[in-house]
Amino acid sequence: MKIALVYCPAVESSGGPAGSELIMPPIGICSLSSYLRENGYLSDLFDLLLEFDTTVLHEDLRRPLVDLFGAARSDRAYDPAVLTNLRFCLGLNRSYLSREVMRLYEEIEHVSPEIEKRSPNPVRRFFALNAEKMARYDIVGLSIILEEQNPAALILARWIKALSPDTKIVVGGSGTRLGDWSEGANLIVRGDGEATLLFYVRAQDESASGESDSFLAGEAEVQFHECLDVLPTPDYKALFAKYQYLAPVSIVPLAVTRGCYWSRCLFCSFGWRDDDSERCTAPYRRMSAAKVVADIVSQIRENGTRFFYFSVDVVDPALLE
Repeated sequence: MKIALVYCPAVESSGGPAGSELIMPPIGICSLSSYLRENGYLSDLFDLLLEFDTTVLHEDLRRPLVDLFGAARSDRAYDPAVLTNLRFCLGLNRSYLSREVMRLYEEIEHVSPEIEKRSPNPVRRFFALNAEKMARYDIVGLSIILEEQNPAALILARWIKALSPDTKIVVGGSGTRLGDWSEGANLIVRGDGEATLLFYVRAQDESASGESDSFLAGEAEVQFHECLDVLPTPDYKALFAKYQYLAPVSIVPLAVTRGCYWSRCLFCSFGWRDDDSERCTAPYRRMSAAKVVADIVSQIRENGTRFFYFSVDVVDPALLE
């Protein structure tokens, strides 16, 4: 069973492109990979957001961006001017990329990955070549944390299916727009993904019938709420080995909570609401202090890092104490 877990490219957002997504690995696919491995399944990881933003460059921006990427990966990263210029140039390049992605998204019904992989357009060539690569897998998981990742994920899903109809597409993450995925995915995961993905992988691995994935075809009605203390520590080694992030040191993200302990703000994606809203995740859970310390120690040993980013917005005061 060949499994690929993909962090998808993003179009332009109001927050700009030079945020945490370019300085450290994405926690979601690394957590899923560790959970699958603990249960006997290996997976390959792809950070296509970083790859897209740092390899598909407008010809007028290529030289300054390559220089700025080198600076961001050195001690020069601590110079405010470097960060300001990097953010500015990345923003210009993301605007260019976004226009091309949205144009491709609107034309996706009429274009072929077999043709576009030889296209002089670097954006179309990037998606075609990566779709061809993913089409070799039995299951491809597309991680969508930002809403702006949906167009790129939909392009990849459509072209993977065009090249390999038998490849199963699994989509999940807090940014997934369910209305966009009425077609194109074999499974949409709402909330925590570890147990749901493992259940699906096992079903496929056991050579179930063609209808076997109908239990979660479309929106996942079964939602698993993981106990964070029993989840394995996310494994970032594969992504650190494959990619150079835009930071002078290795930075590891940690998600010590899920959901929201307040859970009353109707506009927010962190809290749980017992209705049909597309913007709900799961009940609030947190790691024990002992588990937080154990994960930090594990990351120091595995990756040699001493820099950590708590990639959650809601931590109850009791845990911080």
